[in-house]
Amino acid sequence: MAQRNLVQPSDVDHRFRGVGHSVLGDERQETLAQVEREIEHPKLKNLEKTGLVIFIYSLLFTSWCRFSAYMIIHG
Repeated sequence: MAQRNLVQPSDVDHRFRGVGHSVLGDERQETLAQVEREIEHPKLKNLEKTGLVIFIYSLLFTSWCRFSAYMIIHG
């Protein structure tokens, strides 16, 4: 029976990625708190505008991405 190495290189890579995501998650919370303080006065109105912009952008980007993938695969 062949002996198997317990620690694979991919395991180390996954651990580094996990630590990196944890650090980014912690920093993101601080960034969101800073953004909340810096939003101009009618906060709800500005947040609604921002949400609408993000929603429209995500719809356009997603449709463009799917169309491009379709054209690459079936083109």
